[in-house]
Amino acid sequence: MLSVTESILISKSENKPLGRTPLKHWYVFGMLFSLCLFCSKKPTDISESTRVERLQAVLDDLIENHHGMGASAAVILPDHDVWFGVSGVSHDTIRITPDMLFGIGSVTKSITAALILKLAEEGLLTLEDSLHHWLPHFQNIDSTITIQQLLNHTSGVNCFYNNDEMWNAIEGGIVLDWKPEDILMYVPQAYFSPGADWHYSNANYTLLGMIVEKASGSSVSSAFRNRFFEPLGLNNTYLAAEEPLFGTVAHFCSRDDDDVFNDLTDSPRRFNEERVAWTSGGIFSTAEDVARWSQLLYGGHVLGEPYTEALLTFVPSVHFDAPEYGCGVMMFDPSWANGEVSIGHTGGFITHMTYMVYLPDHDVSIAVMINDWNSGCIEAIKDGLIRVVLDHLQ
Repeated sequence: MLSVTESILISKSENKPLGRTPLKHWYVFGMLFSLCLFCSKKPTDISESTRVERLQAVLDDLIENHHGMGASAAVILPDHDVWFGVSGVSHDTIRITPDMLFGIGSVTKSITAALILKLAEEGLLTLEDSLHHWLPHFQNIDSTITIQQLLNHTSGVNCFYNNDEMWNAIEGGIVLDWKPEDILMYVPQAYFSPGADWHYSNANYTLLGMIVEKASGSSVSSAFRNRFFEPLGLNNTYLAAEEPLFGTVAHFCSRDDDDVFNDLTDSPRRFNEERVAWTSGGIFSTAEDVARWSQLLYGGHVLGEPYTEALLTFVPSVHFDAPEYGCGVMMFDPSWANGEVSIGHTGGFITHMTYMVYLPDHDVSIAVMINDWNSGCIEAIKDGLIRVVLDHLQ
């Protein structure tokens, strides 16, 4: 089986304008590339205790310097050594703890995509299946769209968040009992015809969630739990719209124009967004579980070889945070990780932000979560943790 690094190198090597970038047989090149990287590194005397101190200092210093509220982070190293740390507060004087749950937002897409691929692996669906094979017709959604096009955002389906009526309903002060088909009623006119271009849309992953229900014959939360969460030991991960959250949720802290925090934890908006986000962004988890998921998924321990290859088949993602997109996975710009190859996903849920980053050249996973909408803070923490890890591995 090709390593993740080799697969990414192959994907990057083929310069196709749009469509699947297949993973070919560059095994020897990948091994030589990895060997060169290894030989170029010099040993270091950074001890484990020093590394732990530096990682914690990143959290403490950057939460303070960027006026953050609270943060939780985890790092998994190639020897499977796990570090997790916290800093700051959930609310008032209540400190963040490692077992606190955060809304991981669109990092959920990495789990939904993997579940679709798992169902394909089980023979319950194919990636070439069109929507009309599984679902009724919905307004502004072309029924000839394939599951593959939903996974990599080449479907052309617009996003319900682009409809002002959706936001008026979310923020209307009443908790609404929405079902997925109700949410799809807010989808505007399509961006383009299926396969003609690329555009990120949460509605793609709502449709995938509905397909999961049909193909598995169960709720999505049961499919997640039976295939991933329980077998993989992800004991602090939940799909909020469908199951209770067993644990303490880090409070949702929103800054106003006077830099005063408002608490949205028990607001109707929060519960409405859980229903709307669902399989596109509605999972709650801990930093440790997210880092473990990254390590297992991108390390090839969740899906068999053909479906791990499908997961890591990238297309150009124009006008987006990451230059290429696979099946629920971003290939980040090298500047994201000090010039290193990095993949994963980012997510935002109300005021929670999550970054999940995997460094395939080093088999390292990093998860960072914060509980206020502060992109400068979370990016600085992510960068700082990566620098410490790379220093340790050199």
